[in-house]
Amino acid sequence: MKLGTWTTIDAPTKNVATAYEWLKQKFDEIGGRVYKLDNYHDSGIIYPSFEIFYPDELEYIDDDCDCGDCDDCLAYAKKDEWQDKANDIETEYGKMFGKYL
Repeated sequence: MKLGTWTTIDAPTKNVATAYEWLKQKFDEIGGRVYKLDNYHDSGIIYPSFEIFYPDELEYIDDDCDCGDCDDCLAYAKKDEWQDKANDIETEYGKMFGKYL
């Protein structure tokens, strides 16, 4: 994954375009970005996935700081809140498209 990537999600085997548009809309609502990638397997098969990026202002936040009151910790709380929303989207995505993953 690239720096700033939150996660990569498998694309469904059916309704790829619908899933991509749905994810883009959901992540746009919380400031994230979604890109469709074509992955090349050794066997020659190409399969898509979706790479999900943090909002720009959250990409370089130090996840390891835990002192509680520095700028990094305060920013991490915002990043943690964003991740909770992103996890909810991923769960909903699984319910909608999981049958084809």
